This record gives sequence, C-alpha cells and structure tokens, in this order.
Amino acid sequence: MNPAPAANAPADSAAAATRRGPAALAAPAALAALAAPAALAALAMALCVSAGCAGPQTKQDRLLESLSRFHHHLVAGDYEQALTMVGGAALETFSALHDPSRTLYRPEDFNVVSMVEDPATGKIAVIVAADTRKENSITVRTIRIREVWQEIGGRWVMVSEEQLPAPGR
Repeated sequence: MNPAPAANAPADSAAAATRRGPAALAAPAALAALAAPAALAALAMALCVSAGCAGPQTKQDRLLESLSRFHHHLVAGDYEQALTMVGGAALETFSALHDPSRTLYRPEDFNVVSMVEDPATGKIAVIVAADTRKENSITVRTIRIREVWQEIGGRWVMVSEEQLPAPGR
C-alpha cells in the first residue's frame, strides 16, 4: 500500500515521481531532449534568414547595404573610411559636402528617399535626405543629396554627388 501524498507536497515532486517508477523520471529528460533539437532548428532558421539565406540578394539590396555602411561612416565622423567608397569624379563634391575641414555642418542621420536605376549604364541614382547640424547647435537642417552609384569590381562606388535645392525652390 502506497502512503497518501502530503497535502502540501507539490504534485510532481521528485519523491512523487520516484513512487510512480523509473518511466516517470525519464519523461522530463526525454521532453528536454526533444525540445533541444527543435530550438536549435528554430535558431538556425532565424540565423539563416537574417544572413540572407532565404534567397539571393538583388542589386538594390547590395547597394542598400553599401549605402548603410557609407552613411554610418559619415555619421560616426569616419570621413576617411567613407572616402574609400567614393570614385574620382565625385571626390571634389564629396569633400565640399562632408570634409569636416570644409563644412560647418555635421551629419546626424541619412534616409534613402528613392533609388532609380539607369538600365543603359547600370548606375543607380539615390536621393538621400540628410539631417545635419552645426557643432554646438540644436538646430537640425535637412538637405537633399543626389548620389549616383555604380558597381565596379564587385563593390559599389559613388561616382557623383550633388546637393539638390530645397523643395519648392
């Protein structure tokens, strides 16, 4: 005859499982063993999707990644690193807009407004809204910039850049 369980004992305590036999002790371990592969599979799927395994990247996707890196370098104040993504024809305009020794305005944020590809040349014109401000100022000035990018040797290079007039001007 089995003793009655104590009124304050948890229903699934180790002592209760021992009274039910070895199979009851193995059940939680078996469930944990089944859950681990399922959790690993879910993690692997999430990593694969975030890494781009879900499908091939388009030309625009690759450009967006390059734009993100380029603009990140500018916001971080890493002018020299951003300069590595600029082609010869765009150097003068790029320097005038972004070189800290030539402009009072510092970039705060960049937002891609539009991207249009020229099918004849493969170049992509990108309109960017750039939030800038003077050092020691709280006033943010938004400017629009037209950047033209071209894929050269497997990497994106900005081949021209110009500041656009404010809308309505």
